[in-house]
Amino acid sequence: MGWWIVAAYISPILLLTEPLRGFVPNDMLAVGYFTCLLVLTIAAARFVRLNRIEPNGN
Repeated sequence: MGWWIVAAYISPILLLTEPLRGFVPNDMLAVGYFTCLLVLTIAAARFVRLNRIEPNGN
């Protein structure tokens, strides 16, 4: 199941940056990939935390 999560994160990043592959050096693309992955991870963690149901039902 973990590979689905990786695919869900990586696919949009690759699709958005695909046009830049010929114009931007690979090291800059790597930094962009890492930054996007970090932002998506933080956003997903906040989303999960905000939608968590408390044990007392609130």
